[in-house]
Amino acid sequence: MAALTLDIDVQLPDGSVVAKGSKPLGVARACHKGISSDTPFADFREYLESILSALEPLRLGILLMLDEFDKLQEGIDNKVTSPQVPENIRYLIQNYPKFSAILTGSRRLKRLREEHWSALYGLGTSISVSTLDVEGARQVVTEPVRGLLTYSREAVDRVVELTASQPFLIQCLCNRVFEYAAKSKARSITLGIVNEVAADLVRDNEHFASLWDYAAKGPKTGRCRRQLILLMCAQGFKRGSHVSFVTLHEQLAQAGVEVGDEAMDVDMAHLRELELIDLIGEIGDGRYRLAIPLMGDWIEQQQDAEVVKSRARVEAEEENV
Repeated sequence: MAALTLDIDVQLPDGSVVAKGSKPLGVARACHKGISSDTPFADFREYLESILSALEPLRLGILLMLDEFDKLQEGIDNKVTSPQVPENIRYLIQNYPKFSAILTGSRRLKRLREEHWSALYGLGTSISVSTLDVEGARQVVTEPVRGLLTYSREAVDRVVELTASQPFLIQCLCNRVFEYAAKSKARSITLGIVNEVAADLVRDNEHFASLWDYAAKGPKTGRCRRQLILLMCAQGFKRGSHVSFVTLHEQLAQAGVEVGDEAMDVDMAHLRELELIDLIGEIGDGRYRLAIPLMGDWIEQQQDAEVVKSRARVEAEEENV
């Protein structure tokens, strides 16, 4: 059986190659399948050690960059991905000084502590990418198109308001504005254009669909109930009002969904952690509001209130059996 070899080229920014060669890998079964299904992690470690060994004379290491790592959690939940993966990543980071990782995703570390990813909690530095301050958000709207497009003050403020100053949503909305301007050959962006583009954005938006799904994830009980709470906050936002804990509790009861204060506390904490709702005031006498106005438009267009209530009622009945 032929030995598996790893071809290694290390190239500098100027294009020159400073290291070149072949390194034997002592992974017999991987000659056929690369990484075997019987001992995948052991095979991968041998592969990794060979690369690190080749990079050592150059004082280089390996950086694992994993985007949307929370998708791996979905794989674990669906039994496609091994629940051992987070532990394996932790092992590599702890045992190989020249191996580092940057993991990005939508899930909050507090939520991850309660799942398989608790293995990584506290291992590195957590950097939260949340809402921008108002001035920073305005710059994200105007600076990338300076000299190309001119936003009216009202248009800029509307973008910031609709997106709740969240950079990803600002980018999504402004990309649509740019496309609109390119097609219509407009150079000045008005409040009316922003409103028109925003209405188009929420008609079919996977980001809001993912946020809606995240509302149902987390604690195993009350998944449909949390979506109903989010819908109620969206309805209150549309009416121009914020809702208190007591009011939400009463609205749930009227919808046929009985829930204790402790369980509802967990629900509200989960939705706040995902930055789907905000608390105005202090816990106990504060009021809750929908965090992202565009999300309210999406919920109104994409979710049938009666269906959401029905699912929450069925869930409550099953949990109380």
